Amino acid sequence: MNDLLVRNWWAVMVRGIAALAFGLITLVLPGITLGALLMVFGVFVIIDGIFSLTAGIRASGHRERWGSLVFSGVVGLAAGLIALFAPIAAAVGFALLIGIWSLATGVMQIMSAIRLRRVIENEWLMALGGALSVVIGLVFLLVPDVAMLTLVWWLGLFATASGVMLVALALRLRHTFGKRFGTTWPNRTTIWED
Repeated sequence: MNDLLVRNWWAVMVRGIAALAFGLITLVLPGITLGALLMVFGVFVIIDGIFSLTAGIRASGHRERWGSLVFSGVVGLAAGLIALFAPIAAAVGFALLIGIWSLATGVMQIMSAIRLRRVIENEWLMALGGALSVVIGLVFLLVPDVAMLTLVWWLGLFATASGVMLVALALRLRHTFGKRFGTTWPNRTTIWED
């Protein structure tokens, strides 16, 4: 496995450059990135909705349970169409969903920390995590557009950092390749060997 990775250092480099490019594009053009992500989500959910609807219709013909499949298909189609034709509404809806989930999770975590304070030590860490979740939930609920933009920026930062690390790894692998095989550039036979 290690030799295979060393021989294919260039693939790690390509992956790193792609992650770096995606991250930088996301940071420079966050609105376009969010729109593109919503379009991909919309297409995926429409396809999934069509398959669920089709399965539900087929199940009804065979006297099997079909209601939940048809409901899931209709909701999927509606969500996909909203994501494609009203992406701002989809982004705000997604942000509100994240906000509600984060707020509920945080409140439950704080309540658990209060109940566990007699049982465990350092329960304040759990309460602090819950409080952070509540704050994030409130941000998503009160300013969903800013929260979604921030989420895209975090995605961009993650992709950029990941790309830099992969490029650095590829350069180290390239150096190791040169030491092992006496060259810095692989020839065709060494690239595809197992």
